[in-house]
Amino acid sequence: MLYKNSNSLISEKKRKTSGHLNKVSRGFSLIELLVAIAIMGILSSIILVSLGSARTKARLGRVQSQMSALHPHLIMCINDGYSIDYSATAPAVDASMCVSTTATFPALSVNWVYTTSTAGTYAAIGEGKTVTCSETGCITTDTP
Repeated sequence: MLYKNSNSLISEKKRKTSGHLNKVSRGFSLIELLVAIAIMGILSSIILVSLGSARTKARLGRVQSQMSALHPHLIMCINDGYSIDYSATAPAVDASMCVSTTATFPALSVNWVYTTSTAGTYAAIGEGKTVTCSETGCITTDTP
């Protein structure tokens, strides 16, 4: 085939020698799709694990806040002349903090419960941690 200029001749040769230029792309292969799905699965599992630990830390922070708020309430009971019942059993949610008052223990986060209290100290246990609060502050330790 003769062409008027040499550029047309070169482009015709390219068309004949490289067959992939004329092929129509039909999408991704099965292997490519499976690899992409596997990568997304791995990434989503990493994200879910990190979100789970963030939720646990958030619940621990909430319990620490609730427990540290108990001390000022108990001091107010004493200042108002009410006695505090440090019984051998754990205080219940909505149980009276001070004798003959309506002040009650706040509800703790899910999976957390109050534990045995001693004079001047209250504790809560849950999710492998123990939060112990006294007049000096709260301490968080791992539960054995």
